[in-house]
This record gives sequence, C-alpha cells and structure tokens, in this order.
Amino acid sequence: MKSEWWGLAQDWVKDIRPSRRSYGEPVIERLKEIRAERVGVIGLAGLVRAPEGIVPWEPLKRSARRFPPSSLKMPPISCNRSAR
Repeated sequence: MKSEWWGLAQDWVKDIRPSRRSYGEPVIERLKEIRAERVGVIGLAGLVRAPEGIVPWEPLKRSARRFPPSSLKMPPISCNRSAR
C-alpha cells in the first residue's frame, strides 16, 4: 500500500492515509476530525512556475461542498475565463 511506503520514505508527516486516488477525501476527513473552523486554500493562481495554479479542481470542489462558505477562505471560483 502506498500510504505505508510514504511513512517509510519520510518522517515529517505522521498522519498518512490511503486515498485510492481521491486525494481530497482524506484531507476533508482530517479537517473535520480536528474541527477546523476555517480552511485556507493556497496554490490557486499566480505562482511563478504555475501561473494558473496547482490545486486540482475536484478536491477543491468537494471541499467547497463539505464546508460552510464562511469557513472556506479562497477567491471566488469561476469556470468562465472571460470573467477574469
């Protein structure tokens, strides 16, 4: 199992969970466990080597559905490129 491999490959992250390629689910699960009141999202845009951002769309969309709008801190999301 890959989660076991990651535990052997590094020692700075202790909470490693299997995701079965649904990468946002373990993050959402952990945030709910620790009762996170606010969640910030980084990497959406404006990075030097990735000007369009590095956050996968599906995990971001799932997070937005799972947390109240007041607790998820990120810029408005629009699929309409002309709105930029």
